[in-house]
Amino acid sequence: MRILKDGHQRSGNFMRTLFSLIFLLTASSILLPAGPLLKVSSSTLTPSTTFTLIFDKAVIEKEKVGSSSPNTLIKIEPDLAGNLTWISPNSARFERTGTPKIATTYHFSLGMGHKYLDGSSIPETRFRFLRTAAFQPLVNYWRGDLRHPVCFLRFNDVVDPSTVTSPIFFTDKGGQKVGATVRRGVYRDLGKSTAVGPDWKQYFESWEAPAPGGIDPETEISTSLTISPVQPLPAGEDWKLVLGAGVKNSSATAATTRLIARSIGTVKKFEVTSIRAITELDARPYLSISLSKKLPENITASDLIDFIAVEPAPDNMTLEVGRSVVSVRGDFPGNSKWKVTIKQGITAADGLIMAQPKSMVVQFRHLPPILAAPSYAAAQLATGNRTYSIRTVNIASARIRAKRLTGRDAVRTLQGYRHYSGNGPGNERIKQRHALPWSLVAGDTVYDSVIELQNAYDTAAAIEINWNDILGKDNAPGLLFLSIEADPKPGMVSSYQRKKSTQAYIQITDIGLAWKI
Repeated sequence: MRILKDGHQRSGNFMRTLFSLIFLLTASSILLPAGPLLKVSSSTLTPSTTFTLIFDKAVIEKEKVGSSSPNTLIKIEPDLAGNLTWISPNSARFERTGTPKIATTYHFSLGMGHKYLDGSSIPETRFRFLRTAAFQPLVNYWRGDLRHPVCFLRFNDVVDPSTVTSPIFFTDKGGQKVGATVRRGVYRDLGKSTAVGPDWKQYFESWEAPAPGGIDPETEISTSLTISPVQPLPAGEDWKLVLGAGVKNSSATAATTRLIARSIGTVKKFEVTSIRAITELDARPYLSISLSKKLPENITASDLIDFIAVEPAPDNMTLEVGRSVVSVRGDFPGNSKWKVTIKQGITAADGLIMAQPKSMVVQFRHLPPILAAPSYAAAQLATGNRTYSIRTVNIASARIRAKRLTGRDAVRTLQGYRHYSGNGPGNERIKQRHALPWSLVAGDTVYDSVIELQNAYDTAAAIEINWNDILGKDNAPGLLFLSIEADPKPGMVSSYQRKKSTQAYIQITDIGLAWKI
């Protein structure tokens, strides 16, 4: 039994030792590379890219940690100057001192002939490669108006406009083309401070943006192009700037590889968008001509009088000119028809000329008849101004009737009145609303009168109901049901010829208030 127990113990010790060795070997393989390794902090070569060279064993003595010398270990193609600073016996940091070339691929490797501290040879190793940014525009925007865009492009290196040979033009969706002029950008072209930036060399150095306020607006920006159409863009949909590939930097070491495009927008035609006969309450009717573009700021009515014709010519015709609306004032009787013609040749603020005339026959229409009682929360003193005002528009006559309500008749009338007002029990809205038939309202008729209205068409007139006339001499408080039916003025369009009506359930209180419920 003892022999068996000792055998199990020796077997357990052996397994623990084996696992410890496996762990140590695994840990060492994680901590140290199998060979030289170059760790890079970014996928492209930028000013902030860091390089750390790590070896699987010591290359220098501990005393030399922290020392720095020109790089002789890492082979860089094409050449890129820099120093190696040792951060441990088996690792160093490469610190770039030269400026990389734009649009270039750099290869990193270890050549032959290098030794570890123990004298053994460092194996030849090919590391990864890194690319620098392509020559390209970093800022691309335009300013001005759609017909005269000023396009500003800032590249990531110096560019010479005189050497630009790539196709450059403005084009629209329909295929129209307009040539372009190219010049070097200046500070007055900048729409925002972030549009200014360094050239390629400055990008890898300590560059600070200049204060815009202290710079002459005509100072050139070496990395920019400003592009404008050789003539104002005509009407067209989806205009854009197109700059073909192959634009080179000033040193001719790199060129753009893609077409550059900048959307401008749609230049609308200059045309008449609407001609309307406008009738407004308590105002003289007039003609309104709406345009698709703004007119010049300094344009006057006399400048347009020869371009606008109204047939037959109204008396006292005048023009009122707005930025994109022209109003024709004059004597325009109600329901009258007029032929309005706008001739071609008017010039818009952006210089576009109206190419097509437009004629249209328009007719003035009277406003719809209105018969409106005060709001449901209107109260007034029963002494002093003892009137109830009804607002009307285009009403010829109105019949006003009132019934005095008492007891159960008042309750039944109020229940029926809910279907007119829409105010149901519990503040719920009644969807199907209708007027109460006068004959079904129980109560004594205390007032019945017809009022003729003589006001002009399309003007407001008030019907003043005097409580003295309705309540009589005793002015007794109580409940009234008020019904007003009105006939529209003659000459209304068919949809406006129906009678108008309004009803009110009114409480006259004992303290002298009239309240519409």
